[in-house]
Amino acid sequence: MASARRIITLLLLFCSPLVGSWQAQFRTAVRGPPNGILRCSSRLRGGSARTPFLPKTNHPSAFSESALFSVWPECNDPAIAAYLGVGQRSRLGEKMLDHRDRTGIRTPIAAIARELALDGAVDSKEFFEATEFYQRVRKRVRRPAVVDLACGHGLTGVLFAALERTVERVLLVDARRPASFDAILSAVARAAPWTANKVVPRAAICDAARPL
Repeated sequence: MASARRIITLLLLFCSPLVGSWQAQFRTAVRGPPNGILRCSSRLRGGSARTPFLPKTNHPSAFSESALFSVWPECNDPAIAAYLGVGQRSRLGEKMLDHRDRTGIRTPIAAIARELALDGAVDSKEFFEATEFYQRVRKRVRRPAVVDLACGHGLTGVLFAALERTVERVLLVDARRPASFDAILSAVARAAPWTANKVVPRAAICDAARPL
């Protein structure tokens, strides 16, 4: 009887740390990490089959958490952003031309901006959104053929045609072709004449039943 008690005592002493650890892991699984902090090893960062909901890096679906402008870093200054109409539906025009002349920016995108501004072909809001989106995804998306679904005015796809040498064909697909599309393509083609030969506009309803 005494030996049985000793065995039970030893088993309890041995198992109690394991039970405590299991309880702590269970509480973490149910309630989440303390203070809402997600802890994971560097091996698991970036997302995988085991951790599909962590932010991905170096992946076509990766996203940038930075809200800063990269193509137009001067727009991180609220005063300049307001002057250029970032986020506004006003047409890209004289203010962009004035800004380009004063700053001396001579990048390929700046050349495209000049032509778009001369024609008033696109809203400022749409222009800055398209150029920043292009810059953030270009290295992961560029392929010989690029398809822009629900493209709207098509500026994002047109930028791929104009600025990416490896892109040979850009298919722009939407249910309808807005009037601004032709104005945008014409303006960009003045800065990059090869653009028009790469762009293929197509009106189509995108669903699983109708192949493009």
